[in-house]
Amino acid sequence: TATISAITIPTVSANPTNITCFGLTNGEVLLIGAGGSGSGYEYNFNGSGWSSNANYTGLGVGTYSYLVRDTNGCTSTSQNVSITQPTEVTGTISATLIKCSATGTVPAVVTVNGGGGTGTLTYSFNGTTNFTSTNTYSTSTAGIVTAYVKDANGCQIGPLYITIDTLEPITNITLVDNGYDCSTVPQGGRVTLTAVKSGSLANVVYQITSGPTGFNTATNTTGNFASLAPGNYVFKATDTTTDCSYSISHTVVGTPQIVEGGSINTNITCFGSTGTISFTVNGAKTSGYDYVIRNGSGTSIQQATGVPATTTSITVATA
Repeated sequence: TATISAITIPTVSANPTNITCFGLTNGEVLLIGAGGSGSGYEYNFNGSGWSSNANYTGLGVGTYSYLVRDTNGCTSTSQNVSITQPTEVTGTISATLIKCSATGTVPAVVTVNGGGGTGTLTYSFNGTTNFTSTNTYSTSTAGIVTAYVKDANGCQIGPLYITIDTLEPITNITLVDNGYDCSTVPQGGRVTLTAVKSGSLANVVYQITSGPTGFNTATNTTGNFASLAPGNYVFKATDTTTDCSYSISHTVVGTPQIVEGGSINTNITCFGSTGTISFTVNGAKTSGYDYVIRNGSGTSIQQATGVPATTTSITVATA
């Protein structure tokens, strides 16, 4: 007698290894044959033809078909296996400014927000040798900061760049004392402040921080202060972007400092003729002055506005 064994169809399973980093082609599939007849198997992976090779490497994202056949030529049913990839590692970088404080400077803080990838993200600044879970970096030095982001598979992006601007402190205040201003209500001293610093003055505000009783602490962006009562003041300029500030002291005089005098240059020698007189003006502030000269009947005979403070003598030719 003879025993005839039934023919069995071989089967095959696939063990995929997915891509480690977005955009790579390092996926793998290991095929494992079972059942059937004979002593070995051949595999047909994705229509590439029959081969004894069971391990397929260098695969990109996609779905792949596979078959197995035994030495008797019996073939399994076709199956599919998919290779996937993780999302791309991403990152954005931002930074605060270097600022001033009462005790010195406040460092800029660089922050990187990472995303995507696989597992826990780590960060490294100014190189790729110090990856940690900390995504911030502090510095008081102006210049370029670089950053890198890496996931658990070693997938990395970078460098991300950001420039830390140089701190531009206020180094002085230029103060112009415009003297006692009779045109304001109430009358009083007038000063104009201008901060001294590199770069823009757009974010500088000015303020009185100390002065006679009742002084106004409101800030302004013009640096102009009027109707000032006489006394000692402390004026402050502050850059609201960097918190840098500078203060100076100044004494405001409570009465007009301008002093005028007059003299006759030429007397009237004959009836109907005219003489000449002159006036002196001293103590005018750099903003200059205006004047009106009237005759004995109160009629204006000469006037001018915006006369430079350096003009200290006024001659009237037809007095």
